[in-house]
Amino acid sequence: MFTKLTPNIMVKDVNAAVEFYTGVLGFDFGMGVLSADNSIVQEYSKTGTLTFATINQNGIEIMIELEKSFLEDSPQFKQKQVGASVSFYFETKGLDELYGKIKEKITIVKDMFVTWYGMKEFYILDNNGYVLGFAEATNG
Repeated sequence: MFTKLTPNIMVKDVNAAVEFYTGVLGFDFGMGVLSADNSIVQEYSKTGTLTFATINQNGIEIMIELEKSFLEDSPQFKQKQVGASVSFYFETKGLDELYGKIKEKITIVKDMFVTWYGMKEFYILDNNGYVLGFAEATNG
């Protein structure tokens, strides 16, 4: 049976994606692979160009891979653009606080609203065009 799902997103610039997810959304840097020599690093540094990285927060992990490398591993995506037809839906605690913290730093796709199924949500674009949804259950 399945025990974990870890999306691997194709990006134009791994460092920029790491900086977006860690700086704007508060993820932690997991590990990275340097483009220069394929060595693995455990701490993020703006001076080293990454080909691959992982980020995580509270059991959520996302892999970030440079477009060229991603397409070498998965050639079926050669005709696809970065920012695929997928969205990532994050259930959160403290949705209003998160919104207030990031709203001036991001592009909002759909502003805060309450759904018919009892979730308060908003949707943004990450720096590569992926849609990220954030939601919290309402109390009523």
